[in-house]
Amino acid sequence: MNFRQLFFLLFIQFSFSQGNINTIEVNGGNWIEILRNSEYYIDTTNTLKATDISNRLNHFKKNNSSLLSLKKQPHNLWVHLKLKNLGKKQKYWLGMYSQADSLIYYARINAEKTFRFKKLSDYSKPSHLRDSINVRFHFASFDLNQNQEVEVLALVKNRKHFTNFYMDFTTPYDNLNWEKGFYWIISSFVSIFVFTALLCFLFGFLLRKLLFINYAFYLILTAIFILHEELFISIFEIPWIHNLIYKTNSNFLMTIAVGLNMQIFIMLTNIKKTATKFYFYLNNFSIYVISFGLFCSLLNYIFPQLNFLNTYYNILWNKAVILNVLCVIINAGIIQFYFFKRKKYLNGFLLGVLLLILNPVIYYLNYSKIIELYEIQHPNYYYYVILLEILLLGLFIILQYRNKIRESINFLKAKINAEQGLKIEKETKEVSIKNAVFESQTRLLNDLSKDLHDDLGQKLSVISISLENLKLKFQSEEINQLKQITVEVSNSIRNLSHWLNDYEFQNKEIAEIIELDILRINKLQLTQVKIDKTQKTTLNTNEKIIIFRVYQELINNSLKHSKSSYIKIEFFENQIVFSDNGIGISAVSNNGIGLKNIIERLQIINWKMERKNGVTIIYRV
Repeated sequence: MNFRQLFFLLFIQFSFSQGNINTIEVNGGNWIEILRNSEYYIDTTNTLKATDISNRLNHFKKNNSSLLSLKKQPHNLWVHLKLKNLGKKQKYWLGMYSQADSLIYYARINAEKTFRFKKLSDYSKPSHLRDSINVRFHFASFDLNQNQEVEVLALVKNRKHFTNFYMDFTTPYDNLNWEKGFYWIISSFVSIFVFTALLCFLFGFLLRKLLFINYAFYLILTAIFILHEELFISIFEIPWIHNLIYKTNSNFLMTIAVGLNMQIFIMLTNIKKTATKFYFYLNNFSIYVISFGLFCSLLNYIFPQLNFLNTYYNILWNKAVILNVLCVIINAGIIQFYFFKRKKYLNGFLLGVLLLILNPVIYYLNYSKIIELYEIQHPNYYYYVILLEILLLGLFIILQYRNKIRESINFLKAKINAEQGLKIEKETKEVSIKNAVFESQTRLLNDLSKDLHDDLGQKLSVISISLENLKLKFQSEEINQLKQITVEVSNSIRNLSHWLNDYEFQNKEIAEIIELDILRINKLQLTQVKIDKTQKTTLNTNEKIIIFRVYQELINNSLKHSKSSYIKIEFFENQIVFSDNGIGISAVSNNGIGLKNIIERLQIINWKMERKNGVTIIYRV
């Protein structure tokens, strides 16, 4: 056998092994990894039909994994399977779990010559519009008798997502029974995220805290991401909701989410205060990442025809992946920086590493086989980890916010204490000023009293003596009248001296002092003043002097403005009431000097005044 014959035999054997796959035997409900016994072909022309492909089965490649992972695959992908029913059950579903835009099934039974069209499954439509039953995945129904075989060709068109999917062949009952439990698990996660997001929105708007609003958007995006990756957007029966989520891209959604996540970490770790320079760069970078994700998502909505065949779409898609990974690394660094600042190196290292491994970005990249750090045996387990991570992040936010509230409360307490101290200091100074003013006024009045008594009093005494001598020499009625007037003036000056001096105020009650002055006023017959002192108003000397000055001012106002013929003064324990029968003591102008003097005098001794309906009340505060 020469070299050419040997090469020809090897080529024939290789072609035969490539074109003849193992038949997958099934018996009712099963979860056989059927893709391990499948083969695939990539049509780079995107033009070949089932009849063309059936003649190229020898060119198909064998798949050796439970998943079919081909990274970016914008070209038509053909998958070839052989299935045989060994059981008595006849109804089977061939299901494919993928975000592929469309899937066309072709089949031939019992070694028929040609593949016949079986079904078109269009992922751009809600499942209730593309299938007779509302399920999240692509499927085709087969009726197989016992020991009957079927050969399937599946045309997969997946232009905008990484090609990474799973297929199974089982009975509808077993499939839906498993799906029911899976629906409950995923819906529980999504419900928790959405409910928590709504609470955060509420707290954010009520408390005016951007942190809670960012966290709410992060949770919403995480929920949409889960719905996307687990194909749950298919079950939304409202077309516009399905279309809205369908046109989003998990990669670009994740870019927005990690940007928000970075904003959250920046706020939580308070980098703005501890590292101002780094805060400037990190904050601007996170805003750029969010803006880039929003831009790509908007572009995806406006131009839904963009896909991996387009150079610009590839550039944006690759850049989003790089930004996502970079944000995860930076977030881990922020956490480590926060704990390193507090000298908790082990905590910072462990949390940083945990964040690098267990986060939605790494899960998405790993689940889609964009990167392969670890194998995901069952996605449900990871959702528990995501839930724990989000709950821990939420707890961290609550604790940080509680600490900020505590700091704010302590700051407010310190501010209140400082204000109270300043208030007390101000009041003390005001009291000191008032006392100084009062002492100054009292000293001035005492000096005036002494001058009146010593100077004018002596001179009037000399005049009185001289008039007495003149009276002895000359008997004249005019001299008698002049002497009488001199005596009255002397008595008036003596009385005034006493009023100006605080001697009277130290030894008599305020009611007695005012009563003596009322006797003088009543003698003048300008008005009639009545006093009611059944209750005692206890005052110190300073208060007596001020109240007496206020009394004089009010009497003066009454005589000038009120035009009254009767005035009544009533004394109570902590207040004194002035009233008249004229137009009212309160008729004095609100801007009058007299009223201003009364208010200022009363403030010195911590008293106030109220006026209404011809009645004036002064009272102790």
